[in-house]
Amino acid sequence: MKFNSEADLQAEVAAWLQSEGHSVQQEVDAGGARVDILTQHYLIEVKPRLPPNALFQASGQLQTYAQRYPHHQKVIAGLMPSDRNRAVATAQRIQADEV
Repeated sequence: MKFNSEADLQAEVAAWLQSEGHSVQQEVDAGGARVDILTQHYLIEVKPRLPPNALFQASGQLQTYAQRYPHHQKVIAGLMPSDRNRAVATAQRIQADEV
């Protein structure tokens, strides 16, 4: 699966969430930053690829958003990079931040 841009992936994730019954908002203000996707339960940061640096960046962004939406589950959505093992190891490290 390939997406031409982050916006294309974000639209696909939002459409899927809507098809699953979620109320979806996109590009929602979070006090100077913008949440890619916000539902009644989830804060979602979208990254087209998920190498370690993108995972750390997304985790930091979600921590910022969570100050405004503290009761939402933080989620990173994206495509697995070719170096799957490093991405999984990084994801496990940031999981301690409840992402």
